[in-house]
Amino acid sequence: MRLSIYTIVGLALPLAVTASPLTKRKEVQCTIVSNDGWVKCRDSPRLDASYDYRYADGYKGDFRCYKVGDCYKGNCTWDYNGYCYVNGYYTSSNCNTKNLPKC
Repeated sequence: MRLSIYTIVGLALPLAVTASPLTKRKEVQCTIVSNDGWVKCRDSPRLDASYDYRYADGYKGDFRCYKVGDCYKGNCTWDYNGYCYVNGYYTSSNCNTKNLPKC
């Protein structure tokens, strides 16, 4: 069976579009949950990483993905919002490894 270039491109194009890094990922809205006051949003998923942002208890924001990093009170996932990482200990249960893809 002989395939034309148009058939090959026609079959491959949908795969290329879905695998494209330019495809926007689903974002999940999560709430910051803290009894400790302000929560630091760090440059990397480490407890000693620098931070430029802090969020108050009750803040709602969109998160894109998660990474595994330093553990805090048994939680080793860090939720990423496009700017910085918040330890999963401080995000609502909507931010979890089933709802967010790995970064």
